[in-house]
Amino acid sequence: MLAKLSGKIDAIKQDSIIINVQGLGFQVLVPATDLHTYTEGTQVDVHTEMLWRQDSVALVGFTSEVQKEWFHQLLKVQGVGAKSALAVLSALPPERIHEAIMNHETAAFTQADGIGPKVATRIVNELQSFAQKHPGDYVPSATNAEGVPPHNNSEIVQTLLTLGYKKHEAQRVVNQVARDNKSSTIEELVSLAIKELSKGML
Repeated sequence: MLAKLSGKIDAIKQDSIIINVQGLGFQVLVPATDLHTYTEGTQVDVHTEMLWRQDSVALVGFTSEVQKEWFHQLLKVQGVGAKSALAVLSALPPERIHEAIMNHETAAFTQADGIGPKVATRIVNELQSFAQKHPGDYVPSATNAEGVPPHNNSEIVQTLLTLGYKKHEAQRVVNQVARDNKSSTIEELVSLAIKELSKGML
């Protein structure tokens, strides 16, 4: 079983990266929120999980053991498969998943592709015990490190959806601009997200 890969990034795809490990290229699926953190030609260490399917084997990569553990926990929830678990991690970072479960915010999970209200409720209920036992993973978001109130990413994503952008693209870009521009207002973040999305259309 491959638990970790260390190598150079040869290419970045729409939902995966290609890691060159001593001449062998491994295609690794990664959460959409992590794609922008990778750069071709750089050396990376990626925590991995092998997914055995009926007719193929896939590798999923994570930036941390905490992220990988949440993937495992999500798979334990009835109605959540590997694709849905990856979608949740693409919409929410680990600390936000923990926070949403602790605060019973089912709506946070419906931001993920393929997660409806019923499955979102199961995630919150079935992972409540795990979240309570791992308070170290929980970072309260009343304010961020700079003392700035957190952005309502779901509101920004919804705005982009009404403008016709695809959900997975909107989530990826919103998480990126919100992380890089913590002191910006929601209106400014919407503008920045549209600018980033427009680049991909050129």
